[in-house]
Amino acid sequence: MARFGSEYIIGPLVAVLSLFSGASVMHNIMKPDLTLPVGPAAEERKQHQDQQPQEPKK
Repeated sequence: MARFGSEYIIGPLVAVLSLFSGASVMHNIMKPDLTLPVGPAAEERKQHQDQQPQEPKK
């Protein structure tokens, strides 16, 4: 006989572990590219920084 409340802990735990294992398997099979794309704002910021004169560090 199970203690009161243990089924309320085991059920969600099994569900979460199942989700994590399924995601792990799919990521190992599909190998998705998870890099973030560089947007136009980042490119403008980099160009702006390149145009500014660099001050020598002391």
